[in-house]
Amino acid sequence: MCNHLNQQLAVWSDIDRLVQAEHNVQLDGESLTIAQLVAISRHRKGFELSKATKLAQRMRDSIGVVQKHMDGQNIVYGMNTAPGANADARPTDYRKLQSSFFQHHQCGILPETAFGATATSASPMALPDDVVIASAAIRCNSLVRGHSAIRYHVVESLADLISRGITPLIPCRGSISASGDLSPLSYFGGMLEGNKGVSVRLLRSDGTQDIVPASEVLQGLGKDPISFEAKEGLSIMNGTAVSTAFAALVLQDCQDLVILSELLTAMAVEALCGKVENFHPFIGAVRPHQGQIEVADNVRDFLTGSKLTGNESIPQTGLAQDRYSIRTASQWIGPLIEDIRTAELQLKVELNSTTDNPLIDSTNARIHHGGNFQAAAATSAMEKSRTAILNPDLSQGLPPNLCADEPALSFTCKGIDVNMTSYYSEMAFLTNSVVSHVQTAESNNQSINSLALISARMTGNLVELLSMMAAADIYLLCQAVDLRTRDQMFLEEARIVARSSFLALCSCELEQEGPGTTATFDTWWGCHCRQSGLSAQRAFPFDDERPSHSEL
Repeated sequence: MCNHLNQQLAVWSDIDRLVQAEHNVQLDGESLTIAQLVAISRHRKGFELSKATKLAQRMRDSIGVVQKHMDGQNIVYGMNTAPGANADARPTDYRKLQSSFFQHHQCGILPETAFGATATSASPMALPDDVVIASAAIRCNSLVRGHSAIRYHVVESLADLISRGITPLIPCRGSISASGDLSPLSYFGGMLEGNKGVSVRLLRSDGTQDIVPASEVLQGLGKDPISFEAKEGLSIMNGTAVSTAFAALVLQDCQDLVILSELLTAMAVEALCGKVENFHPFIGAVRPHQGQIEVADNVRDFLTGSKLTGNESIPQTGLAQDRYSIRTASQWIGPLIEDIRTAELQLKVELNSTTDNPLIDSTNARIHHGGNFQAAAATSAMEKSRTAILNPDLSQGLPPNLCADEPALSFTCKGIDVNMTSYYSEMAFLTNSVVSHVQTAESNNQSINSLALISARMTGNLVELLSMMAAADIYLLCQAVDLRTRDQMFLEEARIVARSSFLALCSCELEQEGPGTTATFDTWWGCHCRQSGLSAQRAFPFDDERPSHSEL
């Protein structure tokens, strides 16, 4: 097995280990992994801030730098200035300013019945719960790095609420990911300050979720609402956590689907009586793209010991080589592995980065105004071979629509074929780049923006469709391999009967039987099977289809 497959096996093992571990995931700003993120967001593994002394000290040092600048009446964006295009305004109530940052971004659309509703009824217009949880973990991990001038207990409170199964209900639309994911992250701030206009999902002990106001949740837990100091509100909401969370979870799904596509490719080779030779090491050696080599090696390993694949000899009739859908599978899937690896490296960096503005350099007591809030996301897709499997003219003798009984009455997989076309068409639309649709925003202050959350959402939709296609493909391939195996078993028995009858007839007519007679039968049988759809085609299943003595 190869690097990518081994790497994913290690990730799956890490996820299992993390979920089973007694202790929570520790966030230290430097070592958050995608496996930890999956365990936290999809398996409800708790997380908490590292108790390392240096971590808390870094956070205190950054607050000290901000306080020094504020005491010196220095102008610092977002602390004594209004935001964005209004940064020339100089508000004097620093605490109220931080709260106002949240409120003017909490304008997304959620269902009217959000309060008191079940979580599922509100979910179509809200971000998925796993994305919200992952976003909180990433934001906490970024804030503890000590570049954001936020108190330790504020970040600790956010981690505690999320680990208790309390998550804000966040609209899935409304962010252009320009100055970070301002709108989605503002709802975390609203939850912490107990804003009664912010809805939260509350996980009950029986596994159900209710939607209640944030103020009610804090009151029920006996927690005081947080009053944010200078920079803290901006620190909560000015970052790429939501886009990064969505992208990281989607990337993990893509990793799984790529491996599944390799397995399905191997099944398709069997269903179509393809050749293992398509994945010979020499083909990759003379065109040494790492992804192509890995896919070929994996598919070849998956096919080890298969009794349904063809040999390396070129048939005398029919196609001399397999069709593109299986013959060039490694050339199609290989580049996807390379793209995913690049995206993974980028996301690993982003998971452990500071994405605020401004940034606090406590070592040199400086404040930097920059653009680390700009984000990006990645997408991927896989090749399929459904057309060759369902079409009797291309499937090497499989029945139309993979029916197991009467083709004129049974249309087993015809509907699946139509569904797959629909899925693929929608996927093709979703793969269009969102970058070409960038619009200037916020009084022309945000003249360029990444649209990262939109891209991540579209990628999430694409992965869902791809998963549906993979599920349909699994069904089709299992049916095809079952039919192929059934026919092979029939042919093995039919060949014995036909050979016995043939030799008996020759012995009777020619009064002799020898090596030439056996060779004649083998040639005739092979030609008949190839002309009827290669070696797996059913031959003479009914008595009235058997050749007459004169034909023999």
